[in-house]
Amino acid sequence: IRDVERSRGLGDVYKRQGGPFGPRPAERLILLERAIQHGIRMVYLRARPAKAAKGRGEGRTMRLSELLSEDRIKVGLEAEDKEEAFGIYQRTLEALRGRIKELGIVELPQGEFIEVVETPAYLRPTIPFAAYVAPEAFGWSMKGIMMVTPPETEEMLVHHNKFDVMNTVVHEAYPGHHVQLVHAKLSRSVVRKALLEASEFVEGWAHYCEELVLEEGIEDSPLYRLKVYHDALWRAVRVYLDVELSTGMISYKEAVRKLVEDALLP
Repeated sequence: IRDVERSRGLGDVYKRQGGPFGPRPAERLILLERAIQHGIRMVYLRARPAKAAKGRGEGRTMRLSELLSEDRIKVGLEAEDKEEAFGIYQRTLEALRGRIKELGIVELPQGEFIEVVETPAYLRPTIPFAAYVAPEAFGWSMKGIMMVTPPETEEMLVHHNKFDVMNTVVHEAYPGHHVQLVHAKLSRSVVRKALLEASEFVEGWAHYCEELVLEEGIEDSPLYRLKVYHDALWRAVRVYLDVELSTGMISYKEAVRKLVEDALLP
């Protein structure tokens, strides 16, 4: 909780000059960040263990950053090596696809599927975890490709915990980008096909899907809910950091520090 309270918040960022967006959008961002952080507080209270792990002090309340990187939620507890960790993405994809179809949340076009491949070496610096590549808009294939970057270090393994993997697959595949883009591909409108991957459309849908999975109860464990809220927080932080950085309000080094502090990154 102290980590959340330590975050400076959008209020401090925008009290000078009304912020680069002007006062009204800035106020909306402030409300958004406060709502997300309140949600993180509530979920954290549900997710924290009743007693701290042995050696950390009996009954001590864990800090949020500790909870997010707990050994017990690492992929490493399920996978002995990076190849097995890679397979967790495939199993999660199959399980989510089955649940989406079973519950009838969204119709899956006939013939769609996803192939999981390792991220090519030249893309790994910009894709540290996973990314989705849609089928070509004007071709016949319904195959999407999910690139997964195998964790090379213990630090990277921490970020490939099962809750990260779950939320990534929800966002990128089922019912996120893949489902939306294969539907758009089937449109008879050339304009819609041309706008197939416009960020305004695809990211809005994928972020909504993360909330949808919680609402539908597909996965509602406290730690998964915490992960979804935490992802929402760092995305909100990126909104004002991108603007501050691109307008010269802060330096690159300051942006890194604020991203770590405000978004509670390990």
